[in-house]
Amino acid sequence: ELSKENLIKTRDLMTKMYIPGAVNGSYPKIAQHSGFPIYNPIQVKSKNGMELRGLWESVGDYMGGPFYSFTFVDAKGTYCVTIDGFVYAPEETKRDFLREVEAIVKSVR
Repeated sequence: ELSKENLIKTRDLMTKMYIPGAVNGSYPKIAQHSGFPIYNPIQVKSKNGMELRGLWESVGDYMGGPFYSFTFVDAKGTYCVTIDGFVYAPEETKRDFLREVEAIVKSVR
């Protein structure tokens, strides 16, 4: 199911499992405040799906930044596929980096 709650829960689980933070035991998760994350239906190259954009923060450390993801169901209707990217660039403007992430995610075929 491509509900906002499921996408957040799944992303947080995957980042905890596969993206360790700089401090032992730390990991990224979606920051849920101030109206974020934003959740919208979109179409990317004939694939209908959901985009999720917002901010991530590190549990157990002081890190964070923006992220962008696109989730869709494969052509056979068997799997949910998520393409996700995030930015970590302390003390730098992140807009251009996030635009690059979004372009990469939307280049899916």
